Amino acid sequence: PAQPLKERPSLKRDIRWLAGLLEGEGSFEWAWLERHGKYYGMPTVRYASTDADVAHTVANMFGVQPIGPYQQPRRAAAHYLPTYWVQARGARAVKLLQRIHRYMGARRQATIAWQLDLWNTYLNLPRGQKGHS
Repeated sequence: PAQPLKERPSLKRDIRWLAGLLEGEGSFEWAWLERHGKYYGMPTVRYASTDADVAHTVANMFGVQPIGPYQQPRRAAAHYLPTYWVQARGARAVKLLQRIHRYMGARRQATIAWQLDLWNTYLNLPRGQKGHS
């Protein structure tokens, strides 16, 4: 299994590289999931690429496995390369967001701050109130 970012001399460079990549190509959102009839929210960071090497590098940095490759339908297959998806959700996404926040542009920083605030509020809710119908 993939291992998340580890402390090492090149960590700061890796975080900056990842932040730059996600600034242009990443997706930051609050995802809602249903479980047992209740909905739960969590921060989500996503990245998609047609470059398998980059997708695997990002997946390793997220501490997850890449999803894919996905191929477009046959009639479009000649024009599109297979796509790989990488996603971190919940606590894993929070750790990632905390590390990249300072290297992001103002718009992304605002989105990340909103997600982290919402996550902290969510964590402080009483257990029975975390999911809603």
